[in-house]
Amino acid sequence: MIHDAFASSKTELFVGRQRCFNYLDEHVKGGSPPLVVFGEPGIGKSALLANWGKCYLSLNPGNKLIIHFIDISSCTKSLDVMLLRIMRELKHGFNLPLNIPANRNDLNTAFVNSLSMAAAKGKVVIILDSIDQLEERELTQTFSWLPFEMPANIRLILSVSPGAMFDAIAKRNWPLLEVKPFETGEQSQFIHKYLQYTHSKTFNEDHIETITNATQTSNPLYLHMLMDELCIVNNATSAVEHRLKEYLSAQTVEDLILRVIERCENDTELNTAAPELFRKVMSLLSTSGTGLLENELKELLQEQTHRQTNIQLQTLLSNMKHILIQHSSLFIFKHRGFQNAVIRRYLSTEAEKIKYHLYLANYFEKNRLGLRSIKELPWHLSQARSWNALFRLLSDLSFFNALHETSNYDAMYYWSQIEENSQMRISYAYCAIMESPGNYLDRIKNLSFFLKEKNLLTEALKMFEYLVFYYGQNNDYDNLPIALGMLADILYERGGMEESMQLHRDEEQIYRSTGNNYGLMQSLSHQAIILFADNDWENALQLYKKEEKLCRELKDDYRLLYNLNKQAKIAFLRQETDLSMELLMEAESISRNLGDMSGLSVCLGNKARISKTSGNLDEAITLLKEQENICRTLGNNKELSACLGNQSLILISRGDFDGALALLKEEENLCKKLHNEHALSYNLGNRANIFSIRGNLAEALELYKKQSALFRKTLNKHGLSYNLGNQANIHYTLGNSDEAMSLYTEQERLCRELGNEDGLSYALGNQANIFADRGDLDKALELHKEEERICRKLSNIEGLQRSLGNQASILYSKGNLHDAFTLHKEEERLCKKLGNKKELSACLGNQALVIKDLGNPEEAIVLLKEQETICRALGLKSGLAISLANQAEILAQNTKQTNEALPLAEEAYTITTSFGFHSLSQEIEPILHTIRSLLSK
Repeated sequence: MIHDAFASSKTELFVGRQRCFNYLDEHVKGGSPPLVVFGEPGIGKSALLANWGKCYLSLNPGNKLIIHFIDISSCTKSLDVMLLRIMRELKHGFNLPLNIPANRNDLNTAFVNSLSMAAAKGKVVIILDSIDQLEERELTQTFSWLPFEMPANIRLILSVSPGAMFDAIAKRNWPLLEVKPFETGEQSQFIHKYLQYTHSKTFNEDHIETITNATQTSNPLYLHMLMDELCIVNNATSAVEHRLKEYLSAQTVEDLILRVIERCENDTELNTAAPELFRKVMSLLSTSGTGLLENELKELLQEQTHRQTNIQLQTLLSNMKHILIQHSSLFIFKHRGFQNAVIRRYLSTEAEKIKYHLYLANYFEKNRLGLRSIKELPWHLSQARSWNALFRLLSDLSFFNALHETSNYDAMYYWSQIEENSQMRISYAYCAIMESPGNYLDRIKNLSFFLKEKNLLTEALKMFEYLVFYYGQNNDYDNLPIALGMLADILYERGGMEESMQLHRDEEQIYRSTGNNYGLMQSLSHQAIILFADNDWENALQLYKKEEKLCRELKDDYRLLYNLNKQAKIAFLRQETDLSMELLMEAESISRNLGDMSGLSVCLGNKARISKTSGNLDEAITLLKEQENICRTLGNNKELSACLGNQSLILISRGDFDGALALLKEEENLCKKLHNEHALSYNLGNRANIFSIRGNLAEALELYKKQSALFRKTLNKHGLSYNLGNQANIHYTLGNSDEAMSLYTEQERLCRELGNEDGLSYALGNQANIFADRGDLDKALELHKEEERICRKLSNIEGLQRSLGNQASILYSKGNLHDAFTLHKEEERLCKKLGNKKELSACLGNQALVIKDLGNPEEAIVLLKEQETICRALGLKSGLAISLANQAEILAQNTKQTNEALPLAEEAYTITTSFGFHSLSQEIEPILHTIRSLLSK
């Protein structure tokens, strides 16, 4: 393992740093955030962490320690490589039920979740050395994979040099440990240990004193390199002193490294070949991806020089042990400073770098299916920006298969690079295969999965159809059910629910016949998802029950907790809230025991939905806030957007529109980033609802129209049915009753087609309002009664409150004041239970009118004042105008209070004209004229 070899090279010579050891010991014992170890390059951060890690493991053999040296080679600088390595170490170390995600988008979330699950099993120390050396393309993603809050049993240590990355991390206010230069005593201690280790007798005390007095030798890397160089000199004192004086004239590590390279290049005793050999070896190593084997160097040099260089190369490599380290026979640089110096001296232009990358690419091309070539060849082509050559390489199905099996992440990355930097596309590369997949049946498995991962569903569909045929013909019952399941998933995503269901049933039968219960669980779950989407809750539940039984038999708690969540969702929809909550409580307990934050997030969101429906808004908000924190920690933007949307709905019902809009704005940005049109459509609707409530009807209508377009694009008839009603509501408010009735009628038709009784109740109630306006009160009451029946059946408290209020208003119009008052009181109770201040304000206003007609104007004014207070707080312009107008009309009936009535009526009229409430303005204008007439007499 390259990281073990690198760590070992750092533990050969190490002195001092006890203060740092103590600080690291205290850090891993406590519960503080990640520790940031920082210091100048070469100051000894890697050596400190390697030596402390070795000591820690010797004292804590039961704990898990993972140390990742990012700056070893070009390939170890990849964020994907680092995260995947840590996840696999955790998975194997703790036997975690982790699913390594197939695509990059889910990797960050899975990584953070793996930390949480590992923490539930034991103590883990993770050291990420040289975090600032992650590839440039990864820098913008720094905070997407690094959680703000680490699980209690995870201790994270980062090392970084001063610069932009350090400045960014420092903003998190994590504890800092500075690695400082050697003190005088430590310099001397290191020199004596070095001499003892190397058995060198070159130095005397005067030499040592000269070295320790030089300020630049307080840098451990400088001192180590200096000692390496001086020990190469023959034992003559004069030679040592000459070399010592020459090297100490270098004031920085970078200058010293350049002098060392220059010395090696021209030293004929150590470099037995011409300087050209040294230059070529160093240039090849500096441009390699993971280092080079000695045999590879020999062959590369022979191609360039056309002569045998074996002996010279062996001599050179044996003399480069202070510059190079060897792991698994691969040679790499001991420190990035050497690589940087080589590039600076020999490869200073982009053209020179590209030349060497292409040279290495041509070398590895000769054995393109070898393990080394699979790793190195595409990397060199991408570094040389040779997109045409990389396209041709990946178009070779044999090479693509080898690359995909080695790392599907590399295949995804290189194709993304091609498509970002050229006009070439995946579909061009494999068009011949996709046109005639039957000619490649034994070799298209990896490509089929890759096309599915890239969401090229049309192409993937054809490939999996042929694979199903091929595996079926060959009675390959290991691969056939997998291909059936993938084909079924593609068909489902394309809307083919029946075909998908049949394929999953075929898949199920194979898994049953082969006794593959893990595959069977997955098949049952996918079938249940299809049935649930088709509103066949009963049969979906039966399949989930079968899956649950298998989960418990196999003791697969990881799959069980997600199964229980799905069953709880069905129970909730069937209004079995107690059962739903019971299932969620067990799922939550499992997720906490496993440390599965993703599973816990799902549980909390589902529990919040139950609490909200039951009217426990405080509890719902508390659950959603906990879910939000988990989503932010995981970097799970998809669930975070849904969580923010759910919180906004509660804030809307409470009248906190500014707070809701802030959440909805963040949700909108996440939806666009994720290209989640489904969630975005609901976000548009929720924002439109707020604008509608506030009286910004034109802006609300525009958002509803955008939402309607998305619903039609995504074939979301259920969402469209509500959207039609909302558009109709605005037209109704604006006085366009014919347009409103047309939309309500279309909504009713769509709801009856879908069996959507909830949406149907809205359509019926709103149509009833229009009939009431038109004077057909009996027809209006008939529709409201059907609406009430549906709402009581569905336990729809919001709909019931609305229906009762409208019926009360009709009874009031018909002169049945006592029955109207009774319904309004029940409506008031429901509004308060729901915490719906908007509807409560309207209810209070309507009660006031009934009480006024019953002969109690003083009590009516009290209710109208309460209504006014709520409307001002919520920004309800139309409701405020109505309240003010009604107060003015009642006060004007008392000659002593006419003066009080005028400003109320004037404000009401100003509101209606300013916000375009034309119908309401026409109703208030006569009241204003009447009051002015009374005052003019």
